[in-house]
Amino acid sequence: MKRIAVLLFLFTANSAHASGVAALGDIACGIYTNAATTGIPCVTNGWLDGILHAGSGVSYVPGWWTDYAGRIPGAVDNDSAAVLALLDSAMSRFREPYNSEAAPFLYQRALYRAKYGQYRPAAMDYHTYEQLVGTARLNDAFFYEKEQVDLLAHQYPWALEDIDKALAIKPNEYIYLVEKAIVQLRVGNFDEATYAAQQALKQNPQGADAYKVLGIVAGEQGKKAEALRHLQRAKELGDTQAEQFIQQLK
Repeated sequence: MKRIAVLLFLFTANSAHASGVAALGDIACGIYTNAATTGIPCVTNGWLDGILHAGSGVSYVPGWWTDYAGRIPGAVDNDSAAVLALLDSAMSRFREPYNSEAAPFLYQRALYRAKYGQYRPAAMDYHTYEQLVGTARLNDAFFYEKEQVDLLAHQYPWALEDIDKALAIKPNEYIYLVEKAIVQLRVGNFDEATYAAQQALKQNPQGADAYKVLGIVAGEQGKKAEALRHLQRAKELGDTQAEQFIQQLK
């Protein structure tokens, strides 16, 4: 069986962060473990409302940010270079090494870099953002979001670390277990991929994605009958990709 492009498995449902990029209207405070008490600045409504000090009830918009926020919307869908240039310019107002005041703007740049397919720079921004905010202050949704970008950036060690951090917070989350199986499959760790997929099925016995991973792992290991059985089950459960993998085994 030819090696499957595992990126075909990236989820487009079941999670607000499944695409690897939070919706531009999402409240970034939602990625904190406790947005009401962190005291960390976070961007609300993307960037349109400026900065909110979580828990303080005080919001403010830096004078220079008003101009940037006013110029970005018109360019979002038409000129990625212009949007990224604006965000780079915003970040240039902070000196490296960055402090927590730069974190919300760094997060927004990470989102847009990922949106426009600049996955490696986006992954670096996410990594720096986590360092600025602190791992303990971020929740499973953030780590899943970050893992998706890391996977697209081919930063597999980071992707594994991130999905493990998400699972440390929600160990029984089906989609996180399947995602771990996907990353392990992507790097050729077949035993680990099988185990993660089996754990996912314990949480959701009707999980088509988990069966699909098991089928592809078995195919990679030359276990054709087992692979077909799992892929057929995935197809029966409504997976739209299983049939093409079945055909590759024939």
